[in-house]
Amino acid sequence: MIRLVASASLMAVLALAGGGCGSSGEAPADSGAVFKTCATDDRAMPYRAGMSVSSDGGTFTVKLVGSDPGPPVKGRNIWTVEIDASATGLPLDGLDLSVTPWMPDHMHGSTPVVVTPTAAGNYDLEPVYLYMSGLWEVRMTIVGTMVGAGTTDTATLPICIQ
Repeated sequence: MIRLVASASLMAVLALAGGGCGSSGEAPADSGAVFKTCATDDRAMPYRAGMSVSSDGGTFTVKLVGSDPGPPVKGRNIWTVEIDASATGLPLDGLDLSVTPWMPDHMHGSTPVVVTPTAAGNYDLEPVYLYMSGLWEVRMTIVGTMVGAGTTDTATLPICIQ
């Protein structure tokens, strides 16, 4: 009973203050903050199968071949990415790939992602667990020897979850 009263009191305070996640989406007049939705957040790429980014050093091209479900949703997703050599456009097998979903506005990550190489430069990523609405950066560190001795580069797929 005490917990219910405390929870109700906290909810009332948050409602009066207009704060908390899931509020109206508008910043208080004196805060100077601007809240964005997926429709207005220009940091994210609109989802489409085959969307791609270049790695930060220009060594690799990372393509999001597909997402199950597609487009990605709040919760558990399975992604297939293809990683190509930027210089040749050829898919690369045998890469060491680590993946971290990161929510930059909240400064937190998500659960570990298991990377499974398949074929022709494709890698399955599971789970890509995007458990909150908003901007997510799916950050990848790519290590490969076929494009130079111990080449390491990073790439980020920025995506917004409704």
